[in-house]
Amino acid sequence: KLPPRVEELMVKGVKQVAVGRKHVIVLMSNQDVFGFGSNARGQIGIGTKDKICERPVRIHALTKRGIKQIACGHFHSVALTFSGDVYCWGDGSNGQLGTGTKERLLFPIKVEGVLGKERVEVIGAGAKHTVALTSSGEIFVWGIGEYGPMGHGKGGKESADPVSIFCLKRDPLAISPDALLPSSSLTRNDIQEMLDNGTSIEDIEKLYPDIQQDPHAALFLTREINKTLQRQRIELQKELDAAREHSAM
Repeated sequence: KLPPRVEELMVKGVKQVAVGRKHVIVLMSNQDVFGFGSNARGQIGIGTKDKICERPVRIHALTKRGIKQIACGHFHSVALTFSGDVYCWGDGSNGQLGTGTKERLLFPIKVEGVLGKERVEVIGAGAKHTVALTSSGEIFVWGIGEYGPMGHGKGGKESADPVSIFCLKRDPLAISPDALLPSSSLTRNDIQEMLDNGTSIEDIEKLYPDIQQDPHAALFLTREINKTLQRQRIELQKELDAAREHSAM
C-alpha cells in the first residue's frame, strides 16, 4: 500500500525534499520552503516550539530569499540561497547552526563570520554537523566533532563557528563532488563552470537536452569531456614537440 500524498504540496511543484530524524523540509519549485513533523527543537523554523506540525507549514522567514537547496540534520535544518548565503535553524546544542553559540534557533538565521565572506555553492548536513562547499573550492564545517566529521584532526572537538578544512584547500576534489552534489537540477552556468574552456554548454545540450535535470549525469559527462580534452592537448603537444625537433635538424 502506498503512503498517502501530501495534498497541500502536490499543486505547488516540489523541487527537493530533506528529511531529519523526525521532521521534513520541502523546497518548492517557486522557492518557497515548507516543513512538517516534530518541531520540539524549532527545526521547522516557524518561530515557535510546537511539538508536532501535522500538516506542511510555510517557513515565512525564507520567503523571497531565493532558496536553492535545503538539508536536514537530526534536529536542525539548513537552507542555501542562489546568492550563496546559508541559513540554519533548530537544535544548536553541538554548534551545528554555525552562529558561534550553542543556542536553539526557532527561525532561520544567516550564518555570518568567515562564511559570510564566501559564496557557498552546495550545503550538506549530518546528524549534528553542517558542511558547506564554496565557489573557490574551500570546504567549511561546523558542529559536533565526535568520530571526526569536522575533518580537522582534533578528535572530538566541537565548533560553533564554520571552520575550513585546511588540508583540502589546494585540492577541493579530495572530497568527492558526488557526496555534496544536490539532488535538484543544475543551472546552465553550473554545468558550464565544470567544463574546460574548450567546451560549451550548448554543445552538451545538443546531445543531452535534459542534462540540467540530472546533476550526476552532468558531473560524469563534464569529467569525461575534460579528460578527453586533456588527452588531446597532451597528444597535440607531443606532435608539436616532435615537429620542432624535426625542423631543428
